[in-house]
This record gives sequence, C-alpha cells and structure tokens, in this order.
Amino acid sequence: TPIIKVGSRKELDMPRLAELVTLHGKGVSCYVESVGALPRQGVTSMFRFGTTYGAVQGAAAAAGHRMTLVKPRTWQAVMLRDMPKGKDKIKGSSLLRAKQLFPEAILQGPRGGPLDGRSDALLIARYGQQKEIGS
Repeated sequence: TPIIKVGSRKELDMPRLAELVTLHGKGVSCYVESVGALPRQGVTSMFRFGTTYGAVQGAAAAAGHRMTLVKPRTWQAVMLRDMPKGKDKIKGSSLLRAKQLFPEAILQGPRGGPLDGRSDALLIARYGQQKEIGS
C-alpha cells in the first residue's frame, strides 16, 4: 500500500494507489483480504484502517477491475496447507511460504523485522492467480 508522510503522520497516497491499480488496464482480477475490526483496537487506528480498506476497493472498482474479497482462513487454508498449524505459527508460515514462492521479494524491513503484511499480500495474489487460472 503506498504511504506518504504528512507531518508526523503516515497517510495513504491515494494518487499513487490509483496509479498502481490502473497499471494493467481494465478488467484485472483483484483479490483483497476480507477483514473487519479487531478487539481492543483503537478507534483512530480502526478508522484509518477502514478508510484504506475502502479506498483500495474504490480504486479497484473505479479502474474497472473485478474484485473478490477472500477471508484470511480461506486463502491460508490453501496457501499454508502443508505448513505448521496454530494461531501463533501463521505469521512465520506466511513469511516462509512467501520466501519459497517469491525468493526475490523483500520481506524484511531495514532493521531486519519481518514484513508479514507484504508476505500475506503476495500469498493472496498467488491464491487469486490459482483461482483464476488453476494450480
């Protein structure tokens, strides 16, 4: 997701998002994780999250793309089917599988921390690709 710094905050770069979703013309299939509010998450962070979630859907629709919302457990069941199970193992399994499928992808931040959101995005994209053209 393209982000820009505005003062001391980070915000969604909507013009860049629009540019990204129109790169391949119209009619592209977009797979977006179907998510909702999390317990104990702050009102401000949930508002920002919801704004970004809606902006991604709106940008895809405005670009004329077909969009499919996919629940986390649906794509994880397919993409992580032979990986260690358990709630505490999903992030590690997602990173490992993304590294296996996309060895050139940058999945660690500048300080070495895992970019699990990026690995999830790559796996959702591969899940969508498999649904569209088969395994």
